[in-house]
Amino acid sequence: TCTDISQNAVDNIRANIDKYQLNDCMTAVQSDLFEFLTVGDTKKFDLIFWHFPYATSTKSAHEFDEVEKTVFDPGYLLFEKYVRSADHYLTPNTGRICVAFSPEIGDYKLLCDLSAKYGRVVEPIIENDTITSDDIPPNIMPGAKFGIYELSMKSK
Repeated sequence: TCTDISQNAVDNIRANIDKYQLNDCMTAVQSDLFEFLTVGDTKKFDLIFWHFPYATSTKSAHEFDEVEKTVFDPGYLLFEKYVRSADHYLTPNTGRICVAFSPEIGDYKLLCDLSAKYGRVVEPIIENDTITSDDIPPNIMPGAKFGIYELSMKSK
């Protein structure tokens, strides 16, 4: 199940599901994080991945337009909601949560601190890939390093 708060993004996901013939194993819904699941829903996921809006800004969240909201999460309030809520939706003992992140664009210390607050440690899966795209917003650094990070449970 793929979710995005933007209907345009959901339409794009659905087009890719069709293009790559993944209809038998993927769906796309418009939702803010886990809100598509109903209260009491017992559905569990083996992997929850989020390419969250990790760029920092001095503007407050209510000042952003729809496009800026895909890039900026002041204070990582959305990220905190994600890491705080994810365990409820993970397969017990084996479920994993991961994020896409750029330490050059985002606040790595804040990412680590908020993860630790919920008993998790940030571990790289893929690091130092390079962001290259013609459609990167002009205030984001093209060529920045980018990676996929797992938010693993801390060892006891």
